[in-house]
Amino acid sequence: MSKMQNLYLGQAGHLLVMSELLYRGWNVAIPQVDRGDDIFVVKDANGDLKRVQVKTAEGKKRLKGYSAKYNLRMDQLQTPFTPDVHYVFVMRKDDGWNKFIVIDRSVLFNHRIIDKVGYEKDGTLQLQISIHDNTSKCSKVDFSKYLNDWSKFPVINH
Repeated sequence: MSKMQNLYLGQAGHLLVMSELLYRGWNVAIPQVDRGDDIFVVKDANGDLKRVQVKTAEGKKRLKGYSAKYNLRMDQLQTPFTPDVHYVFVMRKDDGWNKFIVIDRSVLFNHRIIDKVGYEKDGTLQLQISIHDNTSKCSKVDFSKYLNDWSKFPVINH
């Protein structure tokens, strides 16, 4: 995939996540200066603010399901924020979008330290995530519980 096509794919994933959050009743905003947060998400009723980092990749067909590679900045993964960052991994497959992987920064960081998910190179962590039906893995670690786990972004009825 060309660098230009990758930019279009990334923006499509970004807008897809924004759309899902809006559908769930959260207000979304794009920071004017990108310093690691792709989306600010706000619960209008009380000002509850959340940070979201979207990672989008093209899925590759496997014997069972699809897998995709994602690159994350290690400094962002290692640094706690207030409010903390939530990662949303988006995978485009042949016929549309796959399920989302929604995971808190601290949980992903713990998987990196304890389970050794991914590998580091030049300040970047590369993760390979696979999805098949209702299961997901990252470096042989079960990520199924993060499939479409929008529990930190419950539906808000206005």
